[in-house]
Amino acid sequence: MSETSKRIGLSLGLIILCSALLLWSDRHNYHSSAKLTPQVLKTTPIAVLQLSSSPVAEDIRIGILDMLEAKGFKNGNNLDITTYNPEGDLPTANLMAQKIVSGNYKLAISITTLMLQTLANANRSSHVTHVFGGVTSPVIAGVGIKEIDSLDKPSYLTGIGTPLPVDEIFKIAKQLNPKLKTVGVVWNPAEVNSEFATKQARKISNELGITLLEAPIEQTKDIREAAQSLVTRRIDAIWTGGDATVNTNIHALIEVANSAKIPLFSNYYGHTKEGGLFDYGSDYHEVGKQVGSIVADILNGKEPNAIPVQNFTPKKVILNEQVRKSLKDTWVFTPELYKKAITIIDENGVVNSINTNEANPQTKASSINIDPNKHYNVGLAYFAPEPGIDSVLAGLNAQLKLLGLEEGKNLSFKTMHAQGEIAQISTIGQVLDSSDVDAILTLTTPVLQGVGMMSKHKPVVFTYVTDPIAAGAGKSFTEHLPHLTGIGSFPPIEDMLTVTQKVLPNIHKIGTLYNPSEVNSVKVASVMRDLCKQKGFEFIEAPINTTADAVQAAQSLAAQNIEAILSVSDNTMYQALDAITDVATKNHIPVVLDQPEFISHEALMVVGVDYKESGSSAAEPLAQILTGTNPASIPFRNVSKKVILLNDKVAKNLNIVFPDEVRAMIK
Repeated sequence: MSETSKRIGLSLGLIILCSALLLWSDRHNYHSSAKLTPQVLKTTPIAVLQLSSSPVAEDIRIGILDMLEAKGFKNGNNLDITTYNPEGDLPTANLMAQKIVSGNYKLAISITTLMLQTLANANRSSHVTHVFGGVTSPVIAGVGIKEIDSLDKPSYLTGIGTPLPVDEIFKIAKQLNPKLKTVGVVWNPAEVNSEFATKQARKISNELGITLLEAPIEQTKDIREAAQSLVTRRIDAIWTGGDATVNTNIHALIEVANSAKIPLFSNYYGHTKEGGLFDYGSDYHEVGKQVGSIVADILNGKEPNAIPVQNFTPKKVILNEQVRKSLKDTWVFTPELYKKAITIIDENGVVNSINTNEANPQTKASSINIDPNKHYNVGLAYFAPEPGIDSVLAGLNAQLKLLGLEEGKNLSFKTMHAQGEIAQISTIGQVLDSSDVDAILTLTTPVLQGVGMMSKHKPVVFTYVTDPIAAGAGKSFTEHLPHLTGIGSFPPIEDMLTVTQKVLPNIHKIGTLYNPSEVNSVKVASVMRDLCKQKGFEFIEAPINTTADAVQAAQSLAAQNIEAILSVSDNTMYQALDAITDVATKNHIPVVLDQPEFISHEALMVVGVDYKESGSSAAEPLAQILTGTNPASIPFRNVSKKVILLNDKVAKNLNIVFPDEVRAMIK
């Protein structure tokens, strides 16, 4: 061989070697072209994109994870799952989708029609393997799927559709009330899924002799006004389908329906638990499991281009007797509907599971494996003794008992509080973090920050917290500090102002007191400030650093001729509440609070949160962590069950009369 040939051969060999090395180093950036078997990557990176932390989206996501684990794929083991959640903000969702398709994710999952469209649009050139669920009609989504049960679609895209049983729910509604003539719907025309469902509703309404009145909206803030406009047009009921904008703030729609004493019936399972009359829709946890099964098949080597898009609608029924009894018209549940119902809320508001081990508080014990031979120890930290803490703990302990954990038997609490002094919180955290407790439970935002977020050795669950994201506990309800999880309970500020205006129709000047070092009250004050500006109220703020500042701050508000004092969930204010209400009483100023437990402290009324419910909701994540679940895998939840209480004694002293409209709001 000549010298020249040897050099050429050597060069070719080096080129081949370098090419092989480059291909190996870039192996993570292959998407649909690579077989996604567990052997390809020891830990496969997957992205999940969901629109918000709505119950539907969470049911789907949890169903996906449950099925993946059942199929041998577990986050933190052979999967590395990152969840992206823009909490309803579409510009943020677009940025998240771009991040997903430009990253090293081998597979992406989208939940809801809007997120299918968002991710598919971003994925047009990247072709990351994409599986979707929670979609009303994949064909009309405009992402290249030509028909159901067909492979005529993008090769890297597959998933399931879940059509809403719109025809069936309208027929059921007509059976329950044969006199039903007019139904209202609030929907966003920008959502193709909602347009699809609304067209179905128009058709079946016409066939049944029902007039469908529509109120189009663009944003969640428009829901209440749109619903009220329908009520003024004398509708007999409200129907809601798969509109993501509406479902993000379903509470506003339900509150309008309840105030008008008309029913809301929904094709989304779960709305009845919020105050609807009945739901006839899909079990979205089962939908999630079906999506998870598809993902597992792909991870095991099946090509997405071989998996047709199919429809899957596992139907569920839930009935609310308490709402039915409150309606102005007669609605009667049929024997057939009772037979189909898996959950019935009785006249007292008690949730009763009928035919399934559905995920309600009284049936979750079976999914949490309590060790009968173990005694569990929990560190409990809170700001100071007060009635709100008592309510939280009452709800917590009642629910823990249902889950198989009972104080004095197999559960003990190591309890510490800061005596109302923020400076003492960090010491509590150090003591509990270095103790022998199995987990730490924190109550109130300052204690979440000073104990929960600072914990280095113990997993943490929080509750009795206004806004965990504002507190710094995470970027979103799913992307949070890995060692903690818990329950947020943001107060109904807009409702507080609305009710206050109804009771005090001539009010123009509102005051509040709060500690600027409490991020919870800073956030609530910010929301109240903006709402007051919208309503044309003057909002006067009095900062207090300790309880000793409260009297002088309250006097300064009185000197500025405020017409009411409204609370903003401030712990320092509540510790000094008696001193504040004493000043208010002497100056004939009504006090409106957001904690029901303090109604007897000379408050005119409460428009706030049922913190017993917040405590009850914290029981499950606490039990999960005690039995080995990683807090990082448990998303935060917002639980804000609204409570309105009126104090007739204080109203009489202030010569205030509660309107019948306000009294009707009390449940």
